[in-house]
Amino acid sequence: MDLQETRAWGAARDAFWANPPRGECPECNEAGVILHDREDGLPACCAGCYQRTAVRDRTQACDVCGGGPAFRNPAHRRDEFKCLGCHAMDGYTLDDAGMLRKLMGRPGPTHSRGRVDACIGAGYGTECKGQVKPRGGADGGVKCDFHHDPVKYLKNRQA
Repeated sequence: MDLQETRAWGAARDAFWANPPRGECPECNEAGVILHDREDGLPACCAGCYQRTAVRDRTQACDVCGGGPAFRNPAHRRDEFKCLGCHAMDGYTLDDAGMLRKLMGRPGPTHSRGRVDACIGAGYGTECKGQVKPRGGADGGVKCDFHHDPVKYLKNRQA
């Protein structure tokens, strides 16, 4: 959609919601509901029936060539939808390594020497627990989850 089409679509939606057509739904026979036009040419129906009969298998168009189906590169997840051919031009090919699981952490930046910062509370009588990351506060520094807020950490571990 270009800018003119988007503005025309927005104006049409504004006109629709300024005075929405009401009536009886031909599907569920509910009276006084807002009737929505369908894409398949059937008579207008209520929102519930419209959603049940909506076309759900639309494919995203490629941002480069307009073909489909398009998807994001799972490695960086930029807002670029490209088809398989356009991804191949960028050097990305779909393989098993490209399929990232939802629970798998994406690799973050690593220190140039491969070091991991140590918790500033380590070695003072309690063990470090949880992830170590920069924390704000009066003492600042890099702390683990336990040393940052022990009560909250232990409470969450109980659940």
